[in-house]
Amino acid sequence: MEDLTPSPTSEDAQSSQDGIEHVRPTTSMRLDFSTTTVTELSTDAAQDLIDQSIRLGCPRKTPNDFVFLANIGEGAYSQVFRCREVDTDAIFAVKVLQKAHLTRHNKTDAIVREKNILNYLTQECGGHPFITQLYTHFHDQARIYFVMGLVDGGDLGESLCHFGSFDLQTTRFFASEIVSGLQFLHDHKVVHRDMKPENVLIQRTGHTLIGDFGSAQTFDGLVLSQEGFNEDNQTTSRSLDSEESPPPRHKYYSEDEEESTARRTTFVGTALYVSPEMLADGDVGPQTDIWGLGCIMFQCLAGQPPFRAVNQYHLLKRIQELDYTFPEGFPDEAKEIIGKILIANPNNRITIQEMMKHTFFEGVDWKNIASATPPVLHAYIPATFGEPEYYSNIAPEDVEPGLDENAMLRLMNMADLISSQPSTPSTSDHQGEPFAATALQRTDAQKEKAKIREQKLQEQRLNNPFHIFTNNLLILKQGYLEKKRGLFARRRLFLLTEGPHLLYIDVPNKVLKGEIPWTPCMQIEVKNPGTFFIHTPNRVYYLFDGEKKADEWRQAIEEVRKRYAKVIEQTFDVATRDGTFGSIYGKKKSRKEMIREQKALRRKQEKEEKRELKAEQQVNKKLSMQMDKKSP
Repeated sequence: MEDLTPSPTSEDAQSSQDGIEHVRPTTSMRLDFSTTTVTELSTDAAQDLIDQSIRLGCPRKTPNDFVFLANIGEGAYSQVFRCREVDTDAIFAVKVLQKAHLTRHNKTDAIVREKNILNYLTQECGGHPFITQLYTHFHDQARIYFVMGLVDGGDLGESLCHFGSFDLQTTRFFASEIVSGLQFLHDHKVVHRDMKPENVLIQRTGHTLIGDFGSAQTFDGLVLSQEGFNEDNQTTSRSLDSEESPPPRHKYYSEDEEESTARRTTFVGTALYVSPEMLADGDVGPQTDIWGLGCIMFQCLAGQPPFRAVNQYHLLKRIQELDYTFPEGFPDEAKEIIGKILIANPNNRITIQEMMKHTFFEGVDWKNIASATPPVLHAYIPATFGEPEYYSNIAPEDVEPGLDENAMLRLMNMADLISSQPSTPSTSDHQGEPFAATALQRTDAQKEKAKIREQKLQEQRLNNPFHIFTNNLLILKQGYLEKKRGLFARRRLFLLTEGPHLLYIDVPNKVLKGEIPWTPCMQIEVKNPGTFFIHTPNRVYYLFDGEKKADEWRQAIEEVRKRYAKVIEQTFDVATRDGTFGSIYGKKKSRKEMIREQKALRRKQEKEEKRELKAEQQVNKKLSMQMDKKSP
């Protein structure tokens, strides 16, 4: 962001006679591009400061009190930075919102509500270990800033994407902490309204935090302070008038005339987890959050949300009609409690108090839940389709690449300072590879191999209907595999090709569904003759071969990986540095799209050949004319 770069001549602040610090309109956040390590001490220091702010009130801060280290996330209306407080070295997450952008999209009131709810939950209610806590907030003429505790363990959505599903014990752990957090919210008359895996953050310790209160509202008549962002409180929040005693608090009260425990609202949230009452534009209260929790629990155990459809219209219709089923192998103890959650009428839905007493949560020490030991997450496939459950013997850290200098610079938005390298390796990197097309002088043996390859490729073009998906590369192995995710599985045709590529295709619909990324840290783990896992940094793929040839797949993949080791390493390094992993492997394409691309490529090649032929003819014509002039 260019406008976040500090001006070398700007002053941090100017003091006026009234004693209030005024930040200049051009004041910018200070960006530090030095390598920074987030330690437990720095995050513990931040939590101590948050605890202090609960006792004494939010401290007055400006952007110049923080060094902005790295951009760690972006939303529709905000960016989140990892920041270090100058005076304390404590590490925080700072959410930054552009006022002009909020005004254009009529979101200012929503941000004011979010700030006041976070301030209320932290300052007035004392905070909760499983709820995002606000350290302070401030604003200048251009931006609004929320300073919160840093959560750098990702979120539940990312973990589900990586592992697919969890076992019963892990699901119970996550669900119990969410229940505890929701109980705190509902006891203080706040409803989150957007419960989904992406809003359940995972702390460094393994415990969770409910985050993103952009859709939250109060209920049961609770009215919060309506203080917004204006010139009177610019660059300040509630000031610390005295270190000996806390400042006067905002008054929060309930309107006696408001008897309803819910509020009428319009549809917000993510469609996969939205409740029927929100779709009906009806009364929304605490039971809406319980519905979202039920969907999360279902997905943790099954690998997919309970309601799925080809488009949003059919998805919303299924939610309204409660059109869902438990897949084979779903745990009975979880079926009962989720069945009591996913009920259309919120008044008939199980309550938080009833959930805490349910046998599903038997053994949970609710009073000391914050001291429970989080489970270690491992790749796991539940028992299904006649196969037993399997736990991986490979820990996630065994496949995650380290944070080298390039990765750190990319996180700090400095990738442009590194000399760019091509994503396609040079021809010298392919020397000695039998299938690589190079412009180097070939030996007779290489020429013979190239000839054999071309013959195989020509036969593949004529006889293999899936050649169209290969981008004219030779298929080295192909076969049908069950691609599992939790309790669900889809039959896909897998193609192992030169390049290397490992593609999977939806044959009935003739669609390339995706590609398993090749990385230097990829690991193949065979569990039995038919089942094997492929571990990649961002995801574990669970595959089953009905012909019981899992080890053949492992050997073929390993052989290709060794052959293309240099290509894989260079491509992975560039993608990791530049954040271009998705663009390198491309989006899903249908057979028609690939045919169109092939035709367009052929037309382009034909035009180039005609252009070259024409240029050659013109050169020959000129030479001929010159020769004619020289001849007597």
